Amino acid sequence: LAIDVEKLCPLDTFQKNAGEFLQALRDSRKAPTGPGRIWTAGEPENDARVERMGQGGMKVPVPLQKNMLALRDTRPGLKEKYEKFPFEE
Repeated sequence: LAIDVEKLCPLDTFQKNAGEFLQALRDSRKAPTGPGRIWTAGEPENDARVERMGQGGMKVPVPLQKNMLALRDTRPGLKEKYEKFPFEE
């Protein structure tokens, strides 16, 4: 589902309100026996991505690299969009 929030309010207003709402949610009182953090949608995945990128990125297995190269080289438009993958460096 996609919603054009600018039909409802200015984008900066939406971003400010959404940010404040999510921060209030994260700042909520935690359960005494819980993990100590309230996660919102996408946070665990983003934290993992940031950690991987800090370690040089995600390692792509050689068989998957070969598949990605074959797709790029045989599908129209992909060669221009993905001139070089990070694992080709």
